[in-house]
Amino acid sequence: METKDGDRIVQLANRIARQEAVRAKEVALKGQRLIIWQYGKAIADLAAQDRKNKLEGGKR
Repeated sequence: METKDGDRIVQLANRIARQEAVRAKEVALKGQRLIIWQYGKAIADLAAQDRKNKLEGGKR
């Protein structure tokens, strides 16, 4: 009887560990996507500023 209970506890612990690993992976991917989006936005902002500067430089 103790072996069955012990096996059940191990199975439950393994299931919980797998679920937590999946959650941690999802959180990490969300963080990576946010960082990539921020870099993309910064590059787009720099490109827009560069175009604006070139246009203003041509008017002078």
